[in-house]
Amino acid sequence: MPIGTIERDGKLVPVYVDPKPKAAPPQWFATAIAEGLQVLYAVGLPRQPAAEMAKTTGSTWIRLLWDAQVPWREADAERLRKTFAQLARSCDEWPTPKALLAALPPRTPLVMLPAPKISEEQRQKNLERLRGLAQQIGRMP
Repeated sequence: MPIGTIERDGKLVPVYVDPKPKAAPPQWFATAIAEGLQVLYAVGLPRQPAAEMAKTTGSTWIRLLWDAQVPWREADAERLRKTFAQLARSCDEWPTPKALLAALPPRTPLVMLPAPKISEEQRQKNLERLRGLAQQIGRMP
């Protein structure tokens, strides 16, 4: 059963918890989740876990979200921060990890840089250099 959906290549795809856990989550990920949960605790939403359960709640969220089939990258820390803030503003009761995944915005697409401009003279020099390297490689034992 999926725990949520994410947008991938313009389509919503289901997210499952991987039955074989990944390696331990990196520190940036654990920190992003812990700080986000602190925001939710500060809001004091109904059905919030007891304060004594904060550590267990944090480790559970970290493991569930890290093991979700999401290709997390360190750049996602800011997306997570914004999503926790959005949940804190919009939820009427304590959210689930599934709610966080559903609210997670798509990544900002990377801007493609134009191909570098190269003069015909430089292009010829590069080709000569490549030919020389290819000849050297061909002579290797």
